[in-house]
Formats: sequence, structure tokens, C-alpha cells
Amino acid sequence: MIKPTLRQSLWNDTLELFYFGLDGFRYWYELRSVLCDSLGYSEVATEALGNLSEICSGLGFGEVLMPSPENKVRLIKATEIPNRIKCSSTANLWRGIKADGLQRIPRGSAFAMLGGDCPIGLMQDSNTKEICAGHICRENMTNGLSSMADAMFSTFGSSCGTLKTFIGCGINPKHFVHRWDDPKFGEMNRELTERIIGLYGRQAIVGSYKKGCIDLKALWFAALKRSSKVSVWDMETDDVDTYGDHSYGSNRRDGISSRNLVLAINRA
Repeated sequence: MIKPTLRQSLWNDTLELFYFGLDGFRYWYELRSVLCDSLGYSEVATEALGNLSEICSGLGFGEVLMPSPENKVRLIKATEIPNRIKCSSTANLWRGIKADGLQRIPRGSAFAMLGGDCPIGLMQDSNTKEICAGHICRENMTNGLSSMADAMFSTFGSSCGTLKTFIGCGINPKHFVHRWDDPKFGEMNRELTERIIGLYGRQAIVGSYKKGCIDLKALWFAALKRSSKVSVWDMETDDVDTYGDHSYGSNRRDGISSRNLVLAINRA
């Protein structure tokens, strides 16, 4: 089995989180092309499936749920993912739907994300141990009236217990630059920066306004603080910088094909 770049255990070992970067296998991006068995896939995608199968066997789980992000703050049920791709006799990859996360990760299964700078966000109800997972991108935190954090809150409802949260495997804001003087995107970057400050406060932009260094974690934490269900002591994170650490894939650094396989396994 390929060695993970980082393994973390959260919430009294009820969730295991694995980041598989570039050191063991550089082509996780090819899993994007695997949508159903009938379409067939490239030799590299087949190799990626083989590596995923070994990971499933090595870590002791069989179902991998990986919707394709659409950046529209959409969370789905696991049962809505239509296509099962058999990786082995004991491991299945579920694909074939666009969504930004799962309302619940089934027990004993994994939510998978091909991250390339955008972090994963996780929430757990402290009473039921149910876990929600999502893709925390710029669009999912700034478009429309509802952020990804708000969408996750709504899946638990008002009767839930206190919520434990995590965000990780993302880009350091000093590398997530949206310059106002960019010849092509300058005006869009200015509008985005102003919108973010209006929604989340000045701390969401690191340094000069005009450099536009967006702190995705700050957006997430600011959204969490609006809920009485989340204590500041239950807002966890890591210190991974996908751009600065070349063990990880980074879209900003290397382009769209530079991706990490992020697996969140519900062990509750």
C-alpha cells in the first residue's frame, strides 16, 4: 500500500483522515475520468484504481464515495451516488454525480476528494457521531446566501448536539493570491476581496487588500462562529500548505492535474 503523506485521527478515533500526496503516486487526478465501468478508462486511471484498492485493503474499508465537485454548495446522500466501479472483490469506488460533499459518511466507508489546494471540511454531531463532509473552496464560501458551513449546519438541524469541526489539507493564504492589478482578473479579484471582507471580516484577507490573499480557513472559522452549536475549542485544523510543501499536489503551483487523494473514513 502507498504510504500516506499524513494520517490524522479525530474525535476519539471515530474518524480517520488520510492525505495521499505526490510522493507515492502522482496521478490521482486520473480518478476524475473514472465515472462508470461502461466508459472504460486510461492505463494511468487503471493504475490509480489499483492503488486505491490497495489502500482500501490496507486500511480495512471497502466503500469509497467520491462525487465530482461542482462548487454550488450541494451536499447529497450517499445513496444518491449512482455508479459503482469495482476496484477489487472487496473495494468499490462510487462515482457519477456532481456534488460538493456528503450529508453523512456511512459508517465503515470513506468520503474521497481530489484536493489541489481547496481544503476538506468535516463536522460531527457529538451525540450521534454522524459525520458530514465537504469541499471548502472559494466559491462554496462566497457565492449566494449560504456557505458550505451553513449547508452542513442545516443537515444536522436544531436538535443536534454540539458540533465538532475540522478543516485541513489546504493552501496557505500567502500563496492564494488574487491581485487587483492582474491584467485579466483584476476587477473580479477586487470585487471578490470586497465581498469576502463584507461576509467574513478583515481577517479573511491576509496582508494588503490589493494582493488579495484569501484565507479559506478564516472564512470557515468565521462561518462556524455564527452557530451556537460550535465552540471555538471544537474548531480543529492542521498546518498543511499544499502549495509550499511539494509532497502535496497544488493547482496553484503546478496546474489542474496536480491533485491529492483525501480520504475521510467514518470509524464510529
